[in-house]
Order: sequence, then C-alpha cells, then structure tokens
Amino acid sequence: MDKWGWAVRGFAAVFIPVGGFFWGWSFYNVETGAAPFDLGLISFYTVMVANLIGFLSTINGPHLRWAWHYRWTVISAHVFVALNYVGGVVIGWHKPGYRTYCLVFTALWALSAGLVGWVAHQWNRTVRTAVSSIN
Repeated sequence: MDKWGWAVRGFAAVFIPVGGFFWGWSFYNVETGAAPFDLGLISFYTVMVANLIGFLSTINGPHLRWAWHYRWTVISAHVFVALNYVGGVVIGWHKPGYRTYCLVFTALWALSAGLVGWVAHQWNRTVRTAVSSIN
C-alpha cells in the first residue's frame, strides 16, 4: 500500500469517529425533543459509511471497485454535511451563536470534502494503475 492508501486509512480513522460523534449528537437532539428531526442522522451516517468504504478499499491488495466507490461517496458525503450546515445557517439566522457554529462547520466540511476528495482521487488512480498492470 502506498502513501495514498495510508492517507485513506488515516481519514477513515478520523472521520468514522467524528461522524459517529455528530451522529450521536443528532440522535440525542431528536430523542430529547430538541429537534423534531435532525438531518445529521442521515448526513453523518453517510460520512461513516463512505469512510468505511475507503478503509475497505485498502485491505488485501488493490480493489478498484471499492476505490472508485470511495471516491464518489466520500466527496458526496462531506458535501452533504456541508450543505446540511448551510441549512442550519438559514434556519438559525436569528441565533448568532448557532449561526456562527454552522458557518464555521460549513467551511470545515467543505474544506474536508476538497481534501478528502483529492486524496480519494489519488488513491483511485493508484489502484487503477495497479490493477491495469496486473491484467
């Protein structure tokens, strides 16, 4: 496994627990009645699944199918979370603290989408090259 595979594993090690933490927070909000529904239940779940796919793509040799799915699911999942926070900005515009929280996390998740997406693209290229050299 090359540096891109290790980067994918590193992102998985970070974003699976981060997604789990925020998913739990979303679940708590719904369970306690703080929100009738929290879109974070879906968006953070997609982050965990996408990063699990990335991790699986690094196990036991090159897996082109998993690397390709990781590339698109991880970008989509991180953008989904960023858009979820944009919705929070709109809904919570009258609450300055919440609005600031949502603005900051919109930026962070958008940046992570770009960074993780770039690494996923590099990993996909590496795996595609390895698979084509085998065939």
